[in-house]
Amino acid sequence: MTNQTFSNGYALLIGIGADLPVTVQDATALHNILIYPGKAAYSKEQVVLLTETSATRLKILAAFDSLIEQVSHNPEATVIVYYSGHGVKINSPDGEKYFLVPYGFKMNNLEDTAISGKEFTEKIEAINARNIMSG
Repeated sequence: MTNQTFSNGYALLIGIGADLPVTVQDATALHNILIYPGKAAYSKEQVVLLTETSATRLKILAAFDSLIEQVSHNPEATVIVYYSGHGVKINSPDGEKYFLVPYGFKMNNLEDTAISGKEFTEKIEAINARNIMSG
């Protein structure tokens, strides 16, 4: 068996939810499979796992920006973006809005403390990779 890594593989894995412990377990299990040499063999440096207190709005957005930058130098990149946690839908004068709720979000200030569905979609669309899987 060789110790080669899948150098074109990148991942951002997010698991949040103290009341949903399986979210962190799922993100961690996926992380372990991706970096395991006998499975997917992604480089550890190219797989970011954010769970619970490390999965704040600012850290998630910074991880997206870092991923976008890394992938911009690799036209053969395969990217996995995985989010496991709560979301919320609100009604506004502009219609329904959807948010992913990171660690530390405030229900009375979603615009500044959560990640809007629009913002999440824009980050994924900014990833210039050959293959992108998100869920």
